[in-house]
Amino acid sequence: MPSPFTPTPTILPATITLPDDGDLEDVASVNVPSEVGLDAIAFLTVPAKTAGTQQKVASQDLNIAQRGQVWYDPAEWGQVTAKPSAVQLSGTATYISMDLQLPHGSTLKELDVFITPGGSHSGLPATMPSWTLYSRNMSTGADTSIISKVDTSATVLAYETYHVIRAFPAIVIDRAKRYWVVMNGEGSTNALAGLVFQGIVTVCTVTEQDVGAS
Repeated sequence: MPSPFTPTPTILPATITLPDDGDLEDVASVNVPSEVGLDAIAFLTVPAKTAGTQQKVASQDLNIAQRGQVWYDPAEWGQVTAKPSAVQLSGTATYISMDLQLPHGSTLKELDVFITPGGSHSGLPATMPSWTLYSRNMSTGADTSIISKVDTSATVLAYETYHVIRAFPAIVIDRAKRYWVVMNGEGSTNALAGLVFQGIVTVCTVTEQDVGAS
């Protein structure tokens, strides 16, 4: 007589009926537990998408974690770049440069530069902090200015608070190019020393692909 079998961990169906020795069962009945097992294997080998998250096989998750990537659906890759002691030492506009390491073929969706101005300003600097994203074609040496963004703080209070200068480049990253950001400090009238560039956050959308794919 057939007897029920409950798999651990529970899968669908929760209970499978297995034939016992001596049962006269047709092939379709005997195939039921085999088909459930094959369905379970197929489920484990194909990533499933649910409610805005990206589920991946454990070995893929491990590789992603080792690369320091964060995945969403659609997948997004986030990176924080910081340079210690990135401080403007005078009231004369100066700049620093930071390279970006971004995934080939991804789209640079957002670029955020975080700053904390120093001192007590009597008014907004005539030259506000800004940044420019550049690329260099490593085959030709040609540089391209991709996008620039100027601090748009409207008041001294807002300006002197830790804040972000944000833009949305929407460019596709090419492994044949170098990408970097040049950050310019405040200058001219009302400019003071002490502005700190706290770091850069980039967000890229990436095409889902198997680990190890090119």
